[in-house]
Formats: sequence, structure tokens, C-alpha cells
Amino acid sequence: MKKILAMIITGIMALSLVSCGGGPADEKFVGKWISVAGESLGITLTGEDIDDFELNLESGGKGTMVVDEDKGKLKWTNDETTLTITVDGEEMVATIGEDTLVFDDMLGMGMKITFALEGSDAANPENYLPEEVKAMIGTWNSYNVTDVLGDDASAEISPEALKLTFKADYTVDVEYNGESIPGLTWSMLGDWGSLDDSDYSISWDVVGEEIEVTYSYGEDYFIFSCKK
Repeated sequence: MKKILAMIITGIMALSLVSCGGGPADEKFVGKWISVAGESLGITLTGEDIDDFELNLESGGKGTMVVDEDKGKLKWTNDETTLTITVDGEEMVATIGEDTLVFDDMLGMGMKITFALEGSDAANPENYLPEEVKAMIGTWNSYNVTDVLGDDASAEISPEALKLTFKADYTVDVEYNGESIPGLTWSMLGDWGSLDDSDYSISWDVVGEEIEVTYSYGEDYFIFSCKK
């Protein structure tokens, strides 16, 4: 989705700029606006999936749009409730929020994108995470361990051997049996989550206010019960 959107916007930016139809360009909107959330076909995009887009609104209704490393000129106007960006005659209308600009149908492609003013509270990525992801943010400590058959495995490894610290940027720091493994990536699908692209096989199920973590690496295979 991110690559498709980038290609569309980059293609439009390569074309000539057509002037807006006039109107105010209030100074309060001048600044750098960063993309913080997106949605299309029921899929929510946050973090690295949406962070390569930005709008730089300048005084006098001018500015630039940046997609990855590509930059193109734009013009913008606003009224009390909306802000309109025009590039090559293509208008993109955003609803003005508290330090946010929300484009419900960017480029007529059915894509909803939210931009936030850089440095504002609205730019905090945690504001736009799905609820199941928000619930994971923080540190989870293990207190019980079993083997694959569900039998107590505390004679093999300490029940407190695992600690997972989940962050809003979809990274997790893992501490296992005295070893620190920082900066792994993770994702969620409903009440089930796992590491992405890692030599360590770690997955978990949300069970009430706890998570049941399956840890597999080398000869180790344990199931830990963890709580915040």
C-alpha cells in the first residue's frame, strides 16, 4: 500500500503545478506536517508503513510535498474547517483538526491519510495505533513456564527468564535467560502476535490481561505466562 501511494503521489508531483483558485492561507498552518496514519480497504497503516510522506506548508499559500526522497511544489488554501492542496490541478481536501489534517480520499484513490504538525501532541505515533497494539505497549514479565506438553518446566529454566518490552514503533526488546536481544520487529493480528523476520521464533496469544508466549530458539522450546 505504501509503495502504491508513493508511486501515485510521485507521478503527480512530476507534472506541472497549476495555481489554486485563491483564498486565504492562514499563517497558523505554516510548518512541517508528517504522515502519522493511513487507511485503505479496511487496512490501517501506522509507523514505518506511512512515515515517508510530509507536507511543508509555507507562507503565501506555497509549499512542497515530499514522498520518500522525491519533492514537488504545491499550493494551498484554507477556510475555517478545511485545507485544500492543489498539485497539477488535482485538489486534495483535508479536514482541519487539533494540529491534524485528515484527507479522507487522497487523490481520489479511496485512501485516508492523517498528517500531524511536527512537534505537536498530535504527532505522537501512539495516538493512531490500533487498540490491540496499544494494549501491548509496555514491559511484560514472565512468571510461569511450561514445556510443549504443558508440563511445568521450571526445573529447566526460571519462570522469570523472559521479559518483553513492546514499543509504539513496532519494535520489541527481548531479554531471555540473561541475554538481551533489542530492536526486533513485531506485529499483531487480532489477539495473536509474533516477531517479524527474526531468527528467534517468538509468538504470543492475548489471554485476558496476560499474554501466553511461545519461545523457540535452538533447542529451547518453552511457553511462558507473562503480565505487565
